[in-house]
Amino acid sequence: MDRKTIDMWSERAENHSEEKKDEQMRGGEHKGIYITDVRPGIVINGQFSVKIKKPVIEYRNGYRFELRVSDRTGFIDIKYWGGKNKERVEGIYSSFSVGDIVYVHGIAKEWNGNLEIDVNEREGQTIKPVPAGEYDISDFIESIDDKEGLLQELRDIADTVTDRNLSLLLDSFLSNNDFIAEFIDAPASVTHHSNLSGGLLHHTLKVVKIADSLCAQFPELDRDLVITGAILHDIGKVKEMKIGTNINPTEDGTLLGHIYIGASMVEKWIEAIPEFPDILKRKVIHIILSHHGRLEYGSPKVPMFPEAEAVHLADMSEALLEEMIKARRDANTEDPFIYLRGFGMDGINLYLR
Repeated sequence: MDRKTIDMWSERAENHSEEKKDEQMRGGEHKGIYITDVRPGIVINGQFSVKIKKPVIEYRNGYRFELRVSDRTGFIDIKYWGGKNKERVEGIYSSFSVGDIVYVHGIAKEWNGNLEIDVNEREGQTIKPVPAGEYDISDFIESIDDKEGLLQELRDIADTVTDRNLSLLLDSFLSNNDFIAEFIDAPASVTHHSNLSGGLLHHTLKVVKIADSLCAQFPELDRDLVITGAILHDIGKVKEMKIGTNINPTEDGTLLGHIYIGASMVEKWIEAIPEFPDILKRKVIHIILSHHGRLEYGSPKVPMFPEAEAVHLADMSEALLEEMIKARRDANTEDPFIYLRGFGMDGINLYLR
C-alpha cells in the first residue's frame, strides 16, 4: 500500500471524531477507529471490546500475548509484543478481562492474508482498560431501531392464527413480559446475520413474512402451522447468546445449541396447554428441529412435511440474503469481488458491482 493510500485511511479514521460531535462527550479516550476502517500501515488509536484472550507466552525477544477484539463493525486480532520483563507483560495482560473495553495504541499489519493490530512495547505502544462510563456501548453493540414497533407487527401476525391450540401456544410466549424483554434485545447470531441487539426480533419478523408469502403462493400449506413455526423457530437463541460489550455464546448455547433449547422450551409451553393434540405438538417441535434444513447445517432432523420445509426456506433465505447484503454494503474495496467466509458450508466470491 502506498503512502498516499495510508494517509487517506488515517484521515478517515480521524474523521470519526468529527462525525460524533453531536453525541454526548465522554471522559477518557474516544472510540477512535472502527474495525471496518482498519487498513495495513495505519496507526491505531481506539477502543475495542475483548472477546478472546490467549495466555502470555515467551518468544525470542521477550513475552507476548494475543487477543481477539470487536466493535459494532467486526472483529480483529491483536498481538502484544512485550519485552523481557515477564511480570510487566503479565500485569498488562491481567489488567483487563474478556468483555472489558480496552484502549489500543498500535499499528495495523497484514499477516498471512489477514489484518491484525501489532502493539509493540518497545515502540511505546500499549493496551489499557477503559473505565466504565468512558465509552459508549453503542460503539460496540449495534441496536435495531423501533423494537416495540417490530414486536407489535409480530403480534399482529400472530393474532391471525385461528387454530385455538396454536394461538394459545403463541400467546404463552408473546404475553410473557419477562421473556419478551429478553427476546426483543437478543441477537440472531454472534458473527453473521442480525448480530445486534434486537437482531432476533428483526430476523424472526422477516422469516415470518417470507413464510407467509409462501403460504399465499401455496394455499395447500397449513398457514397456522407455518406462521407458528416461523415465530418460534429460533426462540432458543434467547438463551443461546448473551450481550454485554460484545456478543458471546452462553454455556447452554455452547453445549446444547438453540435448536435443542428452543424445542425444549416449546415442549414445556405446550405441556401447560390442556388437550393440546399430540400430532400437532410433534409437528411444531419438528419444525424447530428441522429448520436448518440439513444434518450438516446442524439440524437433528431434515424437514419431513411441506410446512417444515416452508419454514426452513424462509429462514435460510432471510439469513443468507441479509448476510450478502450486509457484506456488499460494508465492503471497502475497489475490487469487483470479496471472499465471504463461512457462507453456508463454503465461502463464496461475492460480486460487488
